[in-house]
Amino acid sequence: MDSADHFSQEVKCTMTELSIILQSCGDFIFKVQFRKKVDASDVETKLSGFKPADLSKPATATQLSKQLIEGDRCEMVCHLIECDNNLGRSIVVDLKAIPGRNIR
Repeated sequence: MDSADHFSQEVKCTMTELSIILQSCGDFIFKVQFRKKVDASDVETKLSGFKPADLSKPATATQLSKQLIEGDRCEMVCHLIECDNNLGRSIVVDLKAIPGRNIR
């Protein structure tokens, strides 16, 4: 009951499908992996590590463009508190975060 590492299947799904799955979670603890939304400061930080000469290599340019488009990977082990049926937004307790600052 305290672990999200015991599961029978791993599912890749859209946000709409995820909201339907979350509505059925009930009192279960679950693990979610997702990519964070990319913001301007993330792009600036990633670009600061590259020189213009590095971008002349196709492999490096491809790697950089993928990093800029995709956000950082995030993993949360959660317990569902509240689920919004319309927008798919949920309120969860992040079990790996600091108590008192773990409501997401």
